[in-house]
Amino acid sequence: MNLNEILSKSLEQMPDFFSSNQFADAAIRQNYPKIAIAKGMLGSYLHKHATQSNTSKRMWHKRGNSHQQFNDIDAAIALLKSHGYRILKPVSDWQEI
Repeated sequence: MNLNEILSKSLEQMPDFFSSNQFADAAIRQNYPKIAIAKGMLGSYLHKHATQSNTSKRMWHKRGNSHQQFNDIDAAIALLKSHGYRILKPVSDWQEI
């Protein structure tokens, strides 16, 4: 498998909103060489195949999913999750009495 195929496979594994760190981790799991990451090859690939966030240079949105618009809230949630935070939302439930 060549380097471009590894990056394509890694991008397929990413959620719609992801960080460059998540992408690098996925590429390394696919045996992508760390020296290529240090030379900036991941960034070049991402600029061709993903859209960079307006609010954070480390956040990306997959191209080709035109039905979903890039949303600052979704980017913020993805960023927090990529750093290990858990995001919770309130849920109300109706119960019969």
